Amino acid sequence: MAGVMYFLPDVYTAQLVRGREISRALLASRGLDEVLADRRTIDLTSVFDLTRRGPGDRCGAMLVPLPNSGEAPARMMYEPEFQEWQPGWDPQQLWLGRDRSEAVTPGGLARTQQFRGYDVELADGQVWHVPIVRRPGGSTELPRAIRFGAPGMMELSIEQQYQALWHDLLPALEFLCSEGGRVELEPLVSLAIRVLGVNYRFGLQEQNLLQLVDTTNWQRILEAAIDWPLVEEKIAELQKKTSEESPLPAESMPPGPPAGSPTIAPATPS
Repeated sequence: MAGVMYFLPDVYTAQLVRGREISRALLASRGLDEVLADRRTIDLTSVFDLTRRGPGDRCGAMLVPLPNSGEAPARMMYEPEFQEWQPGWDPQQLWLGRDRSEAVTPGGLARTQQFRGYDVELADGQVWHVPIVRRPGGSTELPRAIRFGAPGMMELSIEQQYQALWHDLLPALEFLCSEGGRVELEPLVSLAIRVLGVNYRFGLQEQNLLQLVDTTNWQRILEAAIDWPLVEEKIAELQKKTSEESPLPAESMPPGPPAGSPTIAPATPS
């Protein structure tokens, strides 16, 4: 049950860890605060200094987020002959690695809290759980904050950390509910990666290393995120109900040529 390893050049454990807490400011400066948001202590993250030069021929600290089970990966040190390492956006700031002999698994990247949704097979052949972020009616499976405007008047709102994603899924809703047309791929693929990041420690830099999202599955991820299978189920029910309705008697028909029974075509994604 392996995950992704991280190397922070020119950073050491004494700077990164205070007591048992991992410095959020330092992680943010290296682009890791969001992806490691649920790994705030060293209880589920192994942190250690490299005593010899690591990726990029630099010294620094390694972070190995452990799976929720606490199970350690096969190798906990820098062993380039068994590992694949890639620089992040800035090789002076961050490197990401994986073990060639131990596949990165959904369990290895799963966040502590998982939200209900659909299982989708990704490019690695494994099944990942995609959360329902925003249904067409606006409801969600993500956590909502509760406040009272007055006694007996409870108000629910998407928790702040998920508000931007919930809002940004509106264009995906419009695209999937439309009849297709020209589409700009990059924003939708990036959105699919953000959706996966709700249930997993996964972002754009992890995508570069693992390549879980591709041109065949990004739309399935977004369809799961908006509960599209439920939409299709409702459309099928409506079609069945329409087909079972009896036509009006001849004497009740309006003047003019008789009109045929209405046909409701399914709103299929492009």
